[in-house]
Amino acid sequence: MGSRESGAGRFTDFLLPPLTFAEFLNLRDLPSLYGISDVRELNRLFTMLALNTGNEISLDALASKSAVSKNTLKRYMEYLEAVFLIRPVMRVDQKAGRFQRDRAYKVMLTNPSLRTGLFNFVGEQNPALGSLVETAVFAQRFHRIDEYLHYARWKLGSKDQELDMVVLDPGLRVTEAVEVKYTDRVTKQRREWEPWINFCKENGLSELTVTTRTVDEKTQAGGIAIHFEPTAVHAYRLGSAPSHA
Repeated sequence: MGSRESGAGRFTDFLLPPLTFAEFLNLRDLPSLYGISDVRELNRLFTMLALNTGNEISLDALASKSAVSKNTLKRYMEYLEAVFLIRPVMRVDQKAGRFQRDRAYKVMLTNPSLRTGLFNFVGEQNPALGSLVETAVFAQRFHRIDEYLHYARWKLGSKDQELDMVVLDPGLRVTEAVEVKYTDRVTKQRREWEPWINFCKENGLSELTVTTRTVDEKTQAGGIAIHFEPTAVHAYRLGSAPSHA
């Protein structure tokens, strides 16, 4: 930086061509390390997970839809996580407590563009856009090793309540709460904020972030400071912050 010299002799170029057929045959087969013999079945599962990124799933429902045993599905999921294609996100309740048995959880692609690569472009009116935006926000934090990402879901009366992202530190204390939206209408829908505000109060948080499409403003509600921030700005801010990894 700032040098007048050309840098000649200090840089080395490496050519990394595709594998030759002989090199391919000599490499270990990663799926086989996980006892996976039916790669087509694995591909079908990954396609199903990619289509439903950001949505809550259960092994029971997956086993029913795919006609694959739960033990085999667990092995497939472990492999897909090991090769950095998916990331499971576990659920907590309104007090940020983990459920004793995680019957349902979310599976996120590590990059939302994997879905569009497998299927097609997702436009502004596509109902899948919300899940992809949520996946994109989670993906900005997947490389951090000193925080644990969850989502919260609990019942209040007969209604399900949810908060999209709950960040825990290594001591399992809640450090951050984020609701991911890709609409500006949320800034006017004060009744919709109530479960998020209650979650913050239950867990000693004084701030809540809610992402929007374009609105960037701050307000107070129920003693909680709410920062409405454009999703793109929020994702950029997370990705440009110094890594915790």
